[in-house]
Parts: sequence; structure tokens; C-alpha cells
Amino acid sequence: MTRQTRPTDAEQITKIIQYHTQAKSPGSPHWSLDQVREECAEGFVTEANGQIEAFILFRQQVDAWEITYLATASDALRKGRMRDLLGHLISLKPNDKAIWLEVHAANQGARRLYESLGFREVGQRPKYYADGASAILYSL
Repeated sequence: MTRQTRPTDAEQITKIIQYHTQAKSPGSPHWSLDQVREECAEGFVTEANGQIEAFILFRQQVDAWEITYLATASDALRKGRMRDLLGHLISLKPNDKAIWLEVHAANQGARRLYESLGFREVGQRPKYYADGASAILYSL
């Protein structure tokens, strides 16, 4: 099931972020529970049996929806949850707005997913992550 985020989702989302930060993306920024709760004002989750499988948090800017964080729970990886969630977000996007996101340069799986959905690389932030890697900027 896909639904909008709620502040009460912050604990589950924080656990998913911690998994990705520790296990997969050690260069990613650390987000506190309060920051996640605040970001839950705009976003979507997929869930099954009360457990969040994937989430997208974003902010509405003047010209775009800027994705601030998105991730999939470890036990839901490679099941198409993020593809479905991004497809949902894309279907709701007004024609006069873009969607922006950034990704660690080494995250080839995510980059392939974004590109398959029509996102195009529009820039880089050199040495953006703590591990020295660049952030690749995408827009749709």
C-alpha cells in the first residue's frame, strides 16, 4: 500500500536511514529523529503489515519537488518498491514542476533506476560525501 507520510513514521524511517548509512552508504549525512519527523511533512511510503518498505521524503520548491531522502528497507530491497514509489510521485507531479534528487556517484543501481524512469544527470557536487565521493544531480 502507498500512502502519504505521517510524523509517526519517523521512527521506522530513521531505522531504514541508519541501515543505509551504516551498511551501504557510510558517507551519507546523519539525520536525527527530529529531522526525519520534520521531513515527514511531505512524502510517501509503501508499507505491508504496518511495516514501511520504502519511503520518499521531499520538499516543494518554487520550480521543483526536491527529494531530500529516499530509501528501501533491507528486507524489501530488489522487489520494485522504490520503482513503484517513484512512479507514484512522478504521476502526481504538476507539469510545470521538475523533480530533483542527488545520489552517491558509486550507487550504480540507484542511478540506473532513476535513468530508467526518465531522470537525466544535470550536474555534480564534487567531494560532497564524507568518503570523498561526488553527488550526482538528477532532474526529471
